[in-house]
Amino acid sequence: MDNSAEGIDELRRLAALNPEIAATFETKLRERSTPKVPPWAHIYVKAWSVLEHDRALGHGGGMTRIHYSSISRYGRDIGMSGDALQRLVFFVQALDDEYLSFVNEQIKQAQEAAKQR
Repeated sequence: MDNSAEGIDELRRLAALNPEIAATFETKLRERSTPKVPPWAHIYVKAWSVLEHDRALGHGGGMTRIHYSSISRYGRDIGMSGDALQRLVFFVQALDDEYLSFVNEQIKQAQEAAKQR
């Protein structure tokens, strides 16, 4: 069976016939879809999740990056300075760039789907 939405839905339907299998299936599905973050990166992912809404929203609904000043202040608040603070800024901005790319792709797909209707 493939990993498409239809394939997963079919597996869910089959698993629902047996509650024990259904629970195992849902657990495995969550484990598979959750990215593994290496221990050294936890602090950066946590910082991004704390700051992810600290950005400007444009008039057309567009989002900007998380502000440098927000990342810097967060880093200083948790006791970072020097190279450690610069690494925090670098990794939070890199995570945020990926997030913005993902959101922009989702918006494009929604717009294309709306045009098809």
